[in-house]
Parts: sequence; C-alpha cells; structure tokens
Amino acid sequence: MNKKIRVGVDLGGTIAERGKGEKGGEFFIKKDVKESFDILKDYADLLLISKAGEKVANKSKEWLEINKLTSYFREIYFEKTKDEKINRILSLNLDFFIDDKIDILIELRKGNKNINLILLNENPKIKNYKGVYIKFENWKGVLNYICQYKVV
Repeated sequence: MNKKIRVGVDLGGTIAERGKGEKGGEFFIKKDVKESFDILKDYADLLLISKAGEKVANKSKEWLEINKLTSYFREIYFEKTKDEKINRILSLNLDFFIDDKIDILIELRKGNKNINLILLNENPKIKNYKGVYIKFENWKGVLNYICQYKVV
C-alpha cells in the first residue's frame, strides 16, 4: 500500500504572484497552480508554510479562501520569522518543499539532506544549484518532477 507523499509549499511568489502595472497591489494565482494541485491532492498531502506577521497572515488566509485554495491543504502555517519558517519546515518530515527564495532552500539543505528542494522562479538566469535544489520556471515542471517520485 502506498502512503501519501508530503509536499510543503510557500505562498508568495510560489502560489501567488503580484500583478504588474495598474494591478501591482493585487495578488493572483500563478499559472497552472490549481491544475497541479488537482493532480497532487490524490497522492500528496499538501502543506502551506509561509512567513507572515499576523496582519498579512490574516489577509493571506482570506485570499486563499476567496481563491478556493484552502481545501487543497492538509495544514496551513504562517510563521513570523524566516528562522521559524525554516524550523517548521524541518519539523514536518516533508518529501518536497517548494519556494521561490534561494536563501530559504539553502538553509533547509543545511538542516535536512533528504528533502527534495524545488526552486520555483521564472528568472532564466538562475540555474539549478547541484546538491541543494532543482529549479523550475513554472508549475508544469514542478508537477512533472514530483509525479516521478514513487513512495513505497
């Protein structure tokens, strides 16, 4: 019998992106997020782990509800500091963690050599960092990578 894999996901820059131009203050769901979550939910426990103070965390929870994303997550955590976020991720025994920030992934690698770290970042100048993370520019790449992972 297969158990579900555990996939941690950051919010800002990973699931949500800030609009451009006149919509610069608004946040939107990144392309292919819902489609990816629809596939992943059947064999993965999705956990949202993000850094935010209380005010931003409350607005983020509201945004997740409005955009019908809350139900995808088994657990949702908002940590006040970067160190608290890293410690939370390390405590959750994740198979994968997806973030848009390189420094978070480097710190996670120092604390856990086994977690599969994924950088989701559209910047084509940023490359894979061997031994630390694998980089994708979109959710389709992330989904294909995770779907190759077999849990026995």
